[in-house]
Amino acid sequence: MEYDKPFKTYQEQIDILKNRYGLIIEDDNFAEAALKSLTYYDLINGYKDCFMKNEQFIEGMTIDFIYLFSLVDKGIQSILFKYSTIVENSFKTKLAYVLADNLGVHQDDYLNECKFYKSYNNKLFFADFKRHCSEIYSGGKPIPQPTKHYVQKHNHIPPWILLKNVSFGNSINLIRLLKAPEQQKLIQMLLPNADILYNNKVEFIISALNIVREYRNKIAHNLKFITFKPARNKLSPAITTKVISKNLLRWKDVNKNKIAVCDIYAYILALDLLLGDDYIRRCFCKELSGLFAATIKSTEKPFQTIGMYYCKITGIPENIDVRLTDYMKNMNR
Repeated sequence: MEYDKPFKTYQEQIDILKNRYGLIIEDDNFAEAALKSLTYYDLINGYKDCFMKNEQFIEGMTIDFIYLFSLVDKGIQSILFKYSTIVENSFKTKLAYVLADNLGVHQDDYLNECKFYKSYNNKLFFADFKRHCSEIYSGGKPIPQPTKHYVQKHNHIPPWILLKNVSFGNSINLIRLLKAPEQQKLIQMLLPNADILYNNKVEFIISALNIVREYRNKIAHNLKFITFKPARNKLSPAITTKVISKNLLRWKDVNKNKIAVCDIYAYILALDLLLGDDYIRRCFCKELSGLFAATIKSTEKPFQTIGMYYCKITGIPENIDVRLTDYMKNMNR
């Protein structure tokens, strides 16, 4: 069989980039080192949507620039991933608190189907969620920690333990299956004091959590991140401008510029909102601000050009440094 994606040596890959796609490579040794460390797929396919038109790199594009751009992108992803894990843990902790407080600490109590809606829109089913949970602690597969410890050493598995082994997506789906007392309590913990209709608040929270989940998964599995946009989960502009600080988001951002709906800036805003605690928010903003100052907002070349591309592709405002500074000042007050 003649394979349409045959093996190519590093030098053959370099020749293809030069001769077929018009990428400027002045140092073959550097190019080979870049392909060895980041791989052809991640370095070229991962950013071709940013720098190619009609299967040709834009005029003047170099492998050095793409390599540095990718390192900046990975640095930003690392911060976003770190705080995504904090958001996931915070959400599951709050969900577990509501389940334990309202329904009990034994799995037979807080997984009792009588205490939940059986389904939502004939798409989500509580029976599926319960089956997922049961497979964790009593299925044929090895039981993961920390659930395993509670199975072996204790007479019940409290929700704050079991939810550590429940997927982020399944945990989010449970919001729709909660009955009114539990759902209202959880939503109030996630988005307190927001002057918006309750149903809108529920939809907004679910969308924000799913945006975090989808982007986090892209980063975790080293998939194409920078041009990714969730197909179904979007932040409502009308609600986003009400619950997000005006230091970070203005109405013209979503009304005129069409950002902060389902792009990477929406991901950043969802993280900030769901982190909840102002101390963690300040840490998040400080880390982002520091990295932006050293990279996409740097006055040094080629970072200026990288910043121009990065902001245009991701929806991050060009004055992000000013916005973050003003936001942190207001939090300190």
